[in-house]
Amino acid sequence: MLESFKFPGGLGVRFWSYYAFVYDALLGLRPYTAMLDEMVDGLELQRAELVLDAGCGSGNLTRRLLNHGYRVDAVDSSPGMLQRAAAKCPESDPRAQNLDHSIPCAEGTYAGITCSNVLYSLPNPRKTLADFYRILKPGGRLVISNPDRQFSMGKVLQRHWQEQGLAGRLLLLAQVPRLLLLTAFNLLLLRRQQVDRFYFPGADQLREVLEEAGFQAIELRPTYAGQGWLVCARKPGSPV
Repeated sequence: MLESFKFPGGLGVRFWSYYAFVYDALLGLRPYTAMLDEMVDGLELQRAELVLDAGCGSGNLTRRLLNHGYRVDAVDSSPGMLQRAAAKCPESDPRAQNLDHSIPCAEGTYAGITCSNVLYSLPNPRKTLADFYRILKPGGRLVISNPDRQFSMGKVLQRHWQEQGLAGRLLLLAQVPRLLLLTAFNLLLLRRQQVDRFYFPGADQLREVLEEAGFQAIELRPTYAGQGWLVCARKPGSPV
């Protein structure tokens, strides 16, 4: 996840550092790991291509991209998240970057960009998407996941419980304390959408902002137990 502005009461980067402490409890949930796998599959690139994981969080998607054979640059603005990402993915050398600011690289640098559950937290997602477009190669792929406005962790847990056997259910029970903390953080985030600039668009809005940025071949489908959207899009042109 990426922090891009200060919450009232002195939160902000510190909030996301606390969030990092409990975030990896999600690795025990099949709907979450399935979403990450869908994002890797959505890139549809050749192995060894260079990919940017924008808002890499604790490095869960970065690790999967590396395991798939991609070269990966990983960026985030939360020190807590970056520390965890660096431990999981030292070969990517995760670095600090605020996605509200232009990413310091040349046009057409990346064959693909992933952005998992980050867009909602950005004050100006249109500006960020325009920058993604700039740094993608012609024909490059963008894969985004974003929570739905009515996101429910309870439904994610329910889907996991229904689809897993005994071992998966026992793993879930072992993670209950961290998942309760994670749920509390998520409730705060959902409340903040009412007073701040959080961005939980539906499918039509996502398609609109991507088209405004110049993307084509836009595909959207539900993900994360139906609690989010998976978006795949392409920059026009032929890969060099």
